[in-house]
Amino acid sequence: MECNCDCNEASGINTVQDWLLESVNFEVPEGASHALLLGRGLDGSEDCSMLDKKTRDLLKADLYVWICMGASKVDSVSDSDNGWSHKGGGYTLSEADKERMLDWANAVYAENDEPLVGKKKVAVMSSHGIRRAHLGLDGEPYPRIYRGR
Repeated sequence: MECNCDCNEASGINTVQDWLLESVNFEVPEGASHALLLGRGLDGSEDCSMLDKKTRDLLKADLYVWICMGASKVDSVSDSDNGWSHKGGGYTLSEADKERMLDWANAVYAENDEPLVGKKKVAVMSSHGIRRAHLGLDGEPYPRIYRGR
């Protein structure tokens, strides 16, 4: 089975959880990725080269939805001590970014007969206008007379 998930010893990606965490350019807590994996019947310690395309796509779609349902802006974290410094994390997602990620995730879900996420149901109403009131000489509208059948 050919795997296109960049799993190999040289990359340091060996498990499904490693692959999932490295598949996006965001810092994702291990607890969140573990919950997503459990939702798909995996524990994360499986060899990532054994994943089929459907499972990989569904896992990545779940991760995209998790990211989109979170905050649009995550601040970076900075540490420094005696000349040493480290800065990590932080990103900002625009509404267009979130929409694009949700569109991709929903395309994967639709392809695999799974429920879509974030699609609003729209009610369409038609108006036939407002019927004009006929006014008397005193400016008061004539009463409407509705004839029943």
